[in-house]
Amino acid sequence: MCGKPARQDGYLHQDITPEALVAAVGTAANGASLWTVEQLARIRQWQEDVGRKWETLTRREREVLKLIVSACSNGEIAAALGITRKTVEFHVSDILCKLGVSSRLAAATWVKEAGFDIEMDEPRENPGSERGVFPR
Repeated sequence: MCGKPARQDGYLHQDITPEALVAAVGTAANGASLWTVEQLARIRQWQEDVGRKWETLTRREREVLKLIVSACSNGEIAAALGITRKTVEFHVSDILCKLGVSSRLAAATWVKEAGFDIEMDEPRENPGSERGVFPR
């Protein structure tokens, strides 16, 4: 698809009946949202939680996280930032703790799932939309 990104008007479970699917398509085609109040509340809460976690990271931790997302080793991160491996290990440990994840891979996945543009140091306007999690 070229041009404007697809709009998301809601979320439907796999086990939806054919009748409910037809009704949902009609609702969306008429410009109405399929998102429930509960879903929208969960989305807002998730976005706030992600933002709070991101804000706990220091500038240096964000630099280290960028390099983790780029699949750099601790040695490569140390060389790129002009710090020791021990300091990188300290930062990685703090990052994992602050994000509430248990591994470097989980931290990189968190960044991706949160919808962060790691080069811009901030979340995209609508985190998670590329995965179909949030309405545009």
